[in-house]
Amino acid sequence: GEIRFIMLNYLPLMTFNTDLEPVPGAAESFELSEDGQTFTFNLRPDMTYSDGEPLTAENFEYAWKRLCDPDVAGDYTSIAFPVVGCEEYYTAYDSGEVTVTDEAELQTLRDGVGVEAVDENTLTIQLKEPAPYFLNVAALWVGAPVREDLVEAGGETWWFDPVNYIGNGPFQAEEEFVPGEGITLTRYEDYAGENKAKADAVEYRVYAEVDTAYTDAQDGNLDIVDVIPPDTIATAPDEFGDRFIRTQSSQITYLGFP
Repeated sequence: GEIRFIMLNYLPLMTFNTDLEPVPGAAESFELSEDGQTFTFNLRPDMTYSDGEPLTAENFEYAWKRLCDPDVAGDYTSIAFPVVGCEEYYTAYDSGEVTVTDEAELQTLRDGVGVEAVDENTLTIQLKEPAPYFLNVAALWVGAPVREDLVEAGGETWWFDPVNYIGNGPFQAEEEFVPGEGITLTRYEDYAGENKAKADAVEYRVYAEVDTAYTDAQDGNLDIVDVIPPDTIATAPDEFGDRFIRTQSSQITYLGFP
C-alpha cells in the first residue's frame, strides 16, 4: 500500500495519463539521443516541494543514485538496472570484495551511476543500451525525488515522520499521523503538475478487520474500500449499485520449490 502514498506525495520525472501512457511529470519535456541511450529531462521551471524549497535536477540525481545504493537495498532497484552503473553499485557487496567500510570504492561506484544534474533544471540519464520502455520507469515511484536533507535528518525511518515526508506531488501529508490508525493528505495548492487535485484532502484509515471496513462503506463512512468479505461477493453488486466496480488485477502468483 505504500506506493499509493508515494505517488500522492511525489511527482517523478514522468507520470501516466488515463490510458497508462507515460507523459511529462516533473519534467516539462525530454529528448532522446540518436543512439537511444541518453535521456535529457528538462524540469518545469519554479517547481517546489510542499515546504517551499525549490525542486532541482540535483534532487533527482540524489534520488536515483540513492535508489541504486546497496546500503538502502531497495526491493525494486532492479527496475533501474538499465541505467549505466546502477547494477554494479547495487550489487557491490555481492562478491565480498567490497564492504561498508570501503568508502572510496563505494563513492566511485556511486559516481559511476549514469544520472547527472547538468544544471538546476536539466537532468541526463544514460542507459547501457536502448530501452524504449524507460519512460515508463521514469514515471514510477522508484524515481520519486526524495530530498537528501530530509533523509539525513530522519535517519533510517525518515519516511515514517510526516515532518520529513515532504514531496512535490499533488498532496502533502499532514503532520499529525497516528500509526495503525491512518493519515490525511491535503491538496498542495502550489503543485506544478498539469492536473491539480480536485479533492481538498484524502483520508486513509487502517482497519484490522475487513468486515469493519465493509460496514463503514455500507454506512457511507468510506468512499472506497479495496477488499470485501468473501461472503458478500454475491450481494455487494446489488447493495452498492453504481458504487460497486469490478477491476482487473495485474499480478502473478506462483509456488517456488527448493
